[in-house]
Amino acid sequence: MNDKEKQIDKLSYHLLTELKKNDYFKAVEKEGIVRDLIKEAIMSNVREEAQIDREVKKIMETYSSMIDKGDVDSRKMFSMIKSKLVKEKGFIT
Repeated sequence: MNDKEKQIDKLSYHLLTELKKNDYFKAVEKEGIVRDLIKEAIMSNVREEAQIDREVKKIMETYSSMIDKGDVDSRKMFSMIKSKLVKEKGFIT
């Protein structure tokens, strides 16, 4: 299990614990199954965001000469393009 998977495992445990503690959730299935579903939802989100980041980098390649010359701040451009893609895709951040 890599570091990201360990963090997601801990997060899913804490989310399930808080949901149960605050009576937002009453397990119908075994907790392990529910926790696995939470982990998969988080991992799906992580994968989708990584895909968006790859798309942003690909788009930015078309502006590489402007970035290299210093005409454009690459961090601002990345942020602007990502914001646009996130909105277009309906991705929740």
